[in-house]
This record gives sequence, C-alpha cells and structure tokens, in this order.
Amino acid sequence: MRITAGKLKPLTLGVMAALATLSSMQAHAQASAANAGPDAAATAQTGATPASDNSNEQGTDQGQKTLVQLPVVNVTAKTQPGDLPPAYAGGQVAKGARLGLFGETDIHDIPFNVTSYTSKTLQDQQAHSLADVVQNNPSVRMDDPAGSISDDFTIRGFIVPSNDVALNGVYGIVPKWRVPAEILERVEVITGPTAMLTGASPNGSVGGGINVVTKRATDTPITSITESYQSDTQFETHVDIGRRFGDNDQFGIRVNGLYSDGKTAVNSQSDRLGAGSLALDYRGSKLRASIDYIRQVDDLRAPNRWMEFATSVIPSAPSGKTNFSPDGYALERDSSLLGHIEYDIADHTTVYASVGGQRRSGDELVADPYGATPNGDYTSSYYYRKASTSVDTAEVGVRSTFDTGPVNHNLAVTASAFREKDWLGVSSGDSVTSNLYDVVSPPYPATQVGDPGLLSRITLESVGAADTLGLFEKRLLVTVGARYQRVGVTNYDNASTGNTASNTNEGALTPMAAVLYKLTPALSVYANYVEGLNLGTVAPDGSANAGQAFGPAKARQYEVGAKWDLGRFTTTLALYQITEPGGTLDPATDVYSIAGDERHRGVEWSAFGEVAHGVRVLGGASYTQGILTSTAGGVNEGNEAPGVPRFLANLGAEWDLPWLPGVTLTGRAIFTGPQYVDSANTQKLASSTIFDLGARYRTTIAHRAVTVRASVDNLFNRNYWAGVYSGGGDVYLSSPRTVRVSATVEF
Repeated sequence: MRITAGKLKPLTLGVMAALATLSSMQAHAQASAANAGPDAAATAQTGATPASDNSNEQGTDQGQKTLVQLPVVNVTAKTQPGDLPPAYAGGQVAKGARLGLFGETDIHDIPFNVTSYTSKTLQDQQAHSLADVVQNNPSVRMDDPAGSISDDFTIRGFIVPSNDVALNGVYGIVPKWRVPAEILERVEVITGPTAMLTGASPNGSVGGGINVVTKRATDTPITSITESYQSDTQFETHVDIGRRFGDNDQFGIRVNGLYSDGKTAVNSQSDRLGAGSLALDYRGSKLRASIDYIRQVDDLRAPNRWMEFATSVIPSAPSGKTNFSPDGYALERDSSLLGHIEYDIADHTTVYASVGGQRRSGDELVADPYGATPNGDYTSSYYYRKASTSVDTAEVGVRSTFDTGPVNHNLAVTASAFREKDWLGVSSGDSVTSNLYDVVSPPYPATQVGDPGLLSRITLESVGAADTLGLFEKRLLVTVGARYQRVGVTNYDNASTGNTASNTNEGALTPMAAVLYKLTPALSVYANYVEGLNLGTVAPDGSANAGQAFGPAKARQYEVGAKWDLGRFTTTLALYQITEPGGTLDPATDVYSIAGDERHRGVEWSAFGEVAHGVRVLGGASYTQGILTSTAGGVNEGNEAPGVPRFLANLGAEWDLPWLPGVTLTGRAIFTGPQYVDSANTQKLASSTIFDLGARYRTTIAHRAVTVRASVDNLFNRNYWAGVYSGGGDVYLSSPRTVRVSATVEF
C-alpha cells in the first residue's frame, strides 16, 4: 500500500498498526498450517478451529507458545458521498464518470462508451489545455490549428465547439475558447448524442460530449509548485494548494493559479496567459455544497488561422511553424462562477441544484486566408472583431434508488434553464496576395470596431426523467428516459437598429432506451438508442429564402457494444450509426432547406490499464464512414462527408524502468486517415502519423517529492495538412515539433 504524504491522525496510525499486526499473524498462521496438515491449513484459510485443536492454550510446560487464531477482518476504504470514482489500474483513467442526470456512475454500469482521464494523466503528459488531453481518445480530433484562438473538437466525425464543453455537468461555465488543464481533476469524454442525459448543448453537438471536473481539496493536504518550459521560449509557473479544515474536515479550499508568457513554436506568435481557480466545498453527513470561481485572461499574439483551397489540387503543406495571421492578436477575458448544493432527504434520495454564469469579452485582429492555388498563392485580409458573451444557467433535480420487489430502480428527474446573449462587431480591411511559403501580412482595417451590437439570444429549457431498472441482482440494467426541450434562438441583424433577422422557438422530445447485461462480472454487453438535438439553422445569404430560420433537428443514434475488464486491463468495443439532418441548397430553385442527412457508421475500440507490471497502455482505434444521403436534387448524394477520416488510431504507452527506480519512459503514436475537404469530394487530404516521446523521473530531494518531466510532440517534425473544420472548406496545418519540460515540487 502506498501512503501519500501528509498529516496522519493518531486513529489512522492505530488502525494501520493493527492491520499490520493482523496481516503478520495471518501470514504466520498460513505458513504454520502449510507444515501442519490439512486441518491446520483449513484453520488458516477460514478462521475455523477444528474440534481437536488446542490452540486456545497459551503455552505448555515446556514453554512452547501456541498460535491464537483471530477472526478474519475485512477492511474497506471509507468514501464520502459525492466522491469521484477511483482511478483504474495504472491511474490514467477512472473507474466511472458523470452520466448526466444520473450523476457519478461506474463505467461497467454505463451503456455508452465513456472514458474519464485523471489528473495524473494530465500532469504526466504536461497538458496545458483540454486539447492536449483529448488527443488520447481514438474518436476525437482537433478542429483548429495549433496556436488558434479556440479549441474545437470532433467526436465520431461531428463538431463539438469549445463552448459545448460542460463544467461539473453544467454547460456555459467553462472559458469560452480554451480550458486550462491545470485547474482540472478529470476530463470525461462520452461518444454519441447526450441531449437526453445532459440537455441540449449551447451549439447542439450530436457526436458526443466532454465534461471537465474541477479540483477539490482532498483529505491529504496539497501544496505543489510546477515550473514549465515549452518551445520556443514559453515559461509557466503553476501553484496548487488544497486544505481541509473543521472538526471533521468538512470544509475544503483548493486554489490553482498559473501564469505563462513567451514565444510559442509557431512563427511570430507569443502567448501571455493568467488563470486562476478557487474551489470551496462543504461535506456534511447529509448536506454537500461547492462553489467554483474561474478567471482567465489570455493575450495571444498572432493567432493562427485555417486555409481554403481554390482548386482540387492540394498544395504541399508548408512548415508547421507557418502563421497565416502574423500581425494579429486576440485578447480574451473570461470569468465563471458555479454553485452546487445537494441534500440527502432520505438514505437513498438526494435533491440537488446548480446555478452559475459566465461573462466573456474578446478583442481580436485575425486574418481570413482563402483561395490557395497549387503554387501556394492565396488571398488574405484582416478584420477586427469585438465580441462579448453573457451566460446564466441553472439546474435542479432529484436522484433516488429503491426496490420494487426484485427490481432495483435508479430514478432521476431534472429540470434546467440556459440563457445566452452574444454581441459582435466586425470591420474588415483590404485584401492582399500572399503565399503559403512566404506569408505577406495584410493591411489593418481602416476603421476600428465600436461597441459590438447584439448578435443572438439562445434560450434552452428542459425537463427530463429516466430510470435504470436493475434485475437479476443488477446483472441486467434497463434504462428508459426522455427529456422535453424547448429551444429558442433569436438572431439580430447586428446593426444599431437591433432588428430581428430570424427567430425560432420550438420544443422537441428526445427519448433514450438502453440495456446492459453482465455476462460475467468482468464482461458486459450493451445496446442503446438515443437522440441528439441541434439548435437549427438559418438559410444563408444568396439563397432564395435567405434569413429563413429552421427549428431544432434531431440526430438519432443506434449503438451496440461490449466491455471486458481483466482486472488491471480493460478493453471496449462499440458499433454505431448516427444520422443528423443537414441543410442543402437546391441547385434548381436556390431554396435552402433541411433536406439531407449526414450518416456516420463506425466501430470504436479502446483499451487502457496495466498490461504488465510497470507497463501501461492508453488508446484505441476507430473506423467511421460518413456519407451524405437524401440530399436536395441528389447533389453529392452518396459522397463522403467532409472532415470525417475513415481511420483513426491512438496508442500511448508508459514503462517504469525496473533497473532505474523512479524513471518512466513514455510514447504515443497518432494516426489520422485520409479525409475529404469538400462535399463534392474533389479535394482530399492525405493520411498522417506522428510520434510523441517522453520521460519522467520521480525522486525525493530534501524530503520533498520532486517529479521532472520531458517530452517531444511531433518528434520527427512532420509538416502536413492536419484536418478539416467540420462542415468542410477550411483546412488547418499540423503542429510543429514542440518540446516540453517541467519540474513539480510537492511540499
């Protein structure tokens, strides 16, 4: 057993001493029994004393001592209500995750594919943002270039924008563009639509969901300082402090602060980031409460951008250091607050509520490059953009477990409300001709942006209920549920008049049905049907019905899968189909309508855990076939969906060197298959494979635990077009080779 550093109470020391004594006596009993025959062996294993045994005597006339057999004592770790699921073997992923309205759930009771990455993984991989973490998942890819303003993702081939990430299960609270990994305890990724479980996300993502869990004070005091370096000259200091206090350690405080500054690996780019989080919590016997506050200011100079191609001939990718916006900037400010409270009104019934909000403002000067020709020439212009966002959100609910005869119920009921307002102001500058291999910076716009105008209002309201029925001693779990959601979206003309450009306010019911059966305690199979909900769209400029608003549309998923836990190694397999309605423009009438579908069929395989002593793996592979179907006028019918590679694979491994205690070698390979850029399938990106390599060393210096980490991403510095922004058209460059070094001291 590994004892963590910290203050141990006298009672704890007494218990540990007693356990050590019992363990020693039990081992001695078994050793004696092995030499004394079957009866004694039975005594050692079961604690029963044969009738002929005289072991209760204290000695003999010759002074010989006899063994006193003590009863077997079973010891289990004490957990607090609301505790996160423990880490799985190897420590890289957790044994469970938050399953929407059901709360924390064991991974083997979840009829979906879910992976929860632990803070150990985040620290050991030197993750600085959420994007660094989700690269471990074979169904997730980035949707933005390195050094861009935001971190957007794709899951199962569908986009998940950065502001569709939930914080502690609540949407609209995370920093809008990028989430610093240093404030996170867990990163949970669920593949497939989540509208019934979590409610519709602010942008209506249907491919899956990401939930981040903030750090909390632990029973062991925490004080650590991490100094980091990242190429080219980016330095960071991160301080993490956590304490519990009170008669029963019922009060907790966790503070994280980080500051980084310097040049990145991308040309002309520097990034100055200041971020902090404060987490307060109370845990009583029945009442639990928490408050999270997050503040972030990110001054990014020369944020990188996407590129568009003019012809079917894709030009060779320039260096990954290339920056298409070398004189731009992006200054983003985010403040978030989230409060949560829950109370056990009975032994197995808990009511809860969450309320929070976010305020964001951004000032940006970014380039809009497009029309790249085979020789690398393209057109670009700068535009100023000033934006702000206001979000308010709330959720209430109840969870209860009870039995009706032989059936166990896990019932959950919830209601939520979400309000978002966005303001935007834009002014554009003149265009210039540039080249991929010799970038020319466009002129600044002649006029600055004044106060931004109201752009949109989003209102999401929902009421949902679900029940998981456990039969045959919970070997069979059947989940049924539904959520009624009302979606209101109002778009404005973004002018001083504030005229409404489009408006929708419609309701939709998103049901879910799932079944999971445990063939053995280690092997389970499952199936689910679940619906997602996007927020609708507006007919674009140039169409015959420009400005017409379309209401929310449902995505539908069918999935079957299996999970096999071998004790210290788990592997999962899933087969799925997701169909999402999409908008198309009829070439004969120029009328835009919701007339086509994008259908993704795929297979996911993932693996994690410890395959041998000191050897850990984390990764998997996926195959996705994205097809356009039922398109208007048959245009692009049967073509592959843009930005959806058929093959993805990730394999990460760690090896604790047995002859060098404290030293661990790490490596990872990431493969992304070919993908189309456009719906007509005339532009196609080649496949890519990159390798990451690293090592860490954990030791003790002056009675302090010290961990030194070093890694190289994109070891061979491959330059390639890395991916397509969801929906097609925009392409982004690979990240250049990046060196990371850090040292953590625990006090």
